[in-house]
Amino acid sequence: MAEERYIISEGRRSGWSLSAYLSLAFGIASLAGTMFLSVLTVPGGLTAILLAVPGRKSVRRSLATAGMVLGILSLMFMLLYFILFFGTLVDLEEKIIDQI
Repeated sequence: MAEERYIISEGRRSGWSLSAYLSLAFGIASLAGTMFLSVLTVPGGLTAILLAVPGRKSVRRSLATAGMVLGILSLMFMLLYFILFFGTLVDLEEKIIDQI
C-alpha cells in the first residue's frame, strides 16, 4: 500500500511537465496571435487550456497555470474583437439603410 502511494505521488511530481511547457507556449502564441487577429488564436487558446489540465499535476504547475490564464485571456480578447466587429457592421448597415 505504501509503495502504491509513493508511485502515484512520484508520478504527479515528475510527470506531464512537457504539457506545462506546451501550455505556456500555446498560451503565449495565442495571445500574440490575438494582437494580429490570427485565425490560429482560438485553437491555440483551447490547446493551451487543455494542455494545462494535466500540466497542473506536475512540478511545473505555475507554468501550466500561466498557460491556462493566457489561453483564457486570448479567447476573451478574440470574443471582444468579434463582438465589436459585428456590432460595428450592424451599426454601419443601419446607417446605410437610413441613407437610402
